[in-house]
Amino acid sequence: MEQNTNNYDNDMNTKKTDFNEALSYLVETANINGGTLTQKEIKNSLDSIIPDAAMYDMVYQYMTEKNITVEGYHTNSPRIMDAKERNMIEMYLKELDNRQTCTASEEHQTLLHYLNDHQNHTFINQLTEMNISLVPPIADEFQSRGVAYGDLIQEGNLGLMEGIMTFKSIYEDNLSEAALLDCFHKHIISKIRNAINDCILEQEASLRISAHAADRANELDRASVALGKEFNRTPTISELAKYVALSEDEVERILKMSLNALEK
Repeated sequence: MEQNTNNYDNDMNTKKTDFNEALSYLVETANINGGTLTQKEIKNSLDSIIPDAAMYDMVYQYMTEKNITVEGYHTNSPRIMDAKERNMIEMYLKELDNRQTCTASEEHQTLLHYLNDHQNHTFINQLTEMNISLVPPIADEFQSRGVAYGDLIQEGNLGLMEGIMTFKSIYEDNLSEAALLDCFHKHIISKIRNAINDCILEQEASLRISAHAADRANELDRASVALGKEFNRTPTISELAKYVALSEDEVERILKMSLNALEK
């Protein structure tokens, strides 16, 4: 009976390690593919590990929570966009639609006032109001990159403000009204796009770090199994650290992260 139990435990540990390694591989693949996976890619990686087809929904949901798009998978998960976020975005877009549009002449005059007094936040706010409608169309271009739409809007708004506040340092004097506005709009659009793209790159880097952490956790799992067989008991932190050539603090940190992930 004890031998059967040990065989079962070993088999479960092996499957757990294989499953974690497959998830790490899929996350890394998604990073390379711009935050997107196909259902076929997921099934090819997990076909020999997951016996129940219904479990794939859990994997798809896990990928969604990592802000990875699974092509062809649709879910009502609130992690994608819950009702509160959707309502906020709808209110934001509705507010944009209801704004009074300004003429090119009005924007030009406000821009001149700002350039003459760039510390005056009234002019910064006015220029922000006049150009905030530029953000949603640019955010739309990045919707398939795995970042929540609300976050894209927020980063785009920050980029808009940065563009306004940095324009004085790059503009040329004595430009015509049309040329000045064209230069201004190109500058703020570039800042909006850069801010959104930087947000996406930061998240992709975070996912790569998560994948690396998962690899380390898998390494500790394998070390724990190997040492458990050798010592016929659960290895200590010190023994694990020595086996994988890491500090005890690093081993404790990785084990804590793995425990926190399992509890979520």
